[in-house]
Amino acid sequence: MLFILALIFYSVYILIPKLSSNTNTLSGKTARFYQNFVYNSSNDIPANCLIFTFDPTLFSLNNRTSMQFVNLYNFSLIRNLSGKYSCLVADYGYWCYTQYAHYCTNLSQYYEMAPIKIINDTGLTFGFYYIKLDNTSKR
Repeated sequence: MLFILALIFYSVYILIPKLSSNTNTLSGKTARFYQNFVYNSSNDIPANCLIFTFDPTLFSLNNRTSMQFVNLYNFSLIRNLSGKYSCLVADYGYWCYTQYAHYCTNLSQYYEMAPIKIINDTGLTFGFYYIKLDNTSKR
């Protein structure tokens, strides 16, 4: 019986290191850095603006109205929303450095943008940008 208990405890003991997560990975640090940026800087965005982001919940927690970033490519929706909000804002955040990066990099083909707040972390730039709608007249 003692041998069986020792075998069970040893099996659990050797698995513990594999179960723990390394919180010092670049993506973890970067995600936390971005989250802190949003928490500390969302007040720089006027409260009556609509923010386009990959993480609407994060902005809702900070009392800002937001919707999914990809909606910026629905030009009729954007024209409609521009009449309801005093400004539209693009959040170039953590998800702009993942497999969704093309949504962020292609945006400048359709809109002119003006920075609200920009910050860098280990070569990655996060920022909030006003979206100017002058370029959407061709759509």
